[in-house]
Amino acid sequence: MLSLPEEIYLFALDKSAGKITPKVRGSALGAAVIGAVLSELTFLNRVSTDRDYLHILNTEVTGEPVLDEVLEILKEAGKEKVKIDETLTALMAHEKHLRQLVLKKLLEKGILKETSKKVFWVFSEQRYSFVNNEEFTDVDGKVHKLISGKKQPNPKDTALVGLLHASGLFYKILRAEEFSRCEKRIVEISGKCDIGQKINELIYQIRDFPNYQSACLTEDDSIEL
Repeated sequence: MLSLPEEIYLFALDKSAGKITPKVRGSALGAAVIGAVLSELTFLNRVSTDRDYLHILNTEVTGEPVLDEVLEILKEAGKEKVKIDETLTALMAHEKHLRQLVLKKLLEKGILKETSKKVFWVFSEQRYSFVNNEEFTDVDGKVHKLISGKKQPNPKDTALVGLLHASGLFYKILRAEEFSRCEKRIVEISGKCDIGQKINELIYQIRDFPNYQSACLTEDDSIEL
């Protein structure tokens, strides 16, 4: 079963190019992954959130590297209650490493495979392609069904829709006319995801940075296994 951070990462992957789509590459994807991790931790009763605060309930390890990495960072802060805005800002210092942990897990699960491609016959670039996309196909179908219907989403699906909306990934997933038709429903579901709304604000701040566009064009998630 895919975790929420893994689902976000796979939605961001440009399957034809074998790398993250440029619009969410780098820190914008990192922000979405962080939101997915915090959401996953709420499902496991490690943290809870309200509109402004994150409450640390239990820092016991989960066995999932990316979740445990964030739990350790929260534990080191030594507080039981922190503002969500401040938490996101602190975690953004680790966003590239967190993205790489998610990618590494997808490779270990055999969902993606890594290949190298020569650029100008000199430089090597890593590319990632699906080995087994059955689970992701199910998630993709579920999202399409959810945003085009009236069924009440469960908490994980609410978080997924909220984070896809915050990161701008629906523009990649849906055709323009499909997005226009489903936009009201997407906004309605996203409004129920507090973390998604905070991530949305954070991503807009990131995109205001002068060097954001150039960073998007150059940064990737290559890892050493």
